[in-house]
Amino acid sequence: MIRSIRYAIERKKTEEALEEARNELEERVRLRTRELNELNKELQAEIVSRKIAEEKLRENEARLNWRNESLTWILGLDIRTNELYWSDEIYTIFGLDPHTFIPTTKRS
Repeated sequence: MIRSIRYAIERKKTEEALEEARNELEERVRLRTRELNELNKELQAEIVSRKIAEEKLRENEARLNWRNESLTWILGLDIRTNELYWSDEIYTIFGLDPHTFIPTTKRS
């Protein structure tokens, strides 16, 4: 009978220890889950922020490309010599050869 009592006491202690370990583990899982959820929210916010930055970068790149393309369609006039300068794109637009056609301000 004493053995039965000792066995019951040991079993009760083991069950209590197991219950305590389970509760501790559940609490650790809850804490870690909360941490992961917070990190996930931060990452989601960073993703949104990066997407916005990428979109702004694409817009700026498009604007820069447009400006670069616009800047290549240049006409220039040296008012001292009355010489007219055209960019290669201007010759292309008018279908002229830059080696044979000399732009001028004179009307023909």
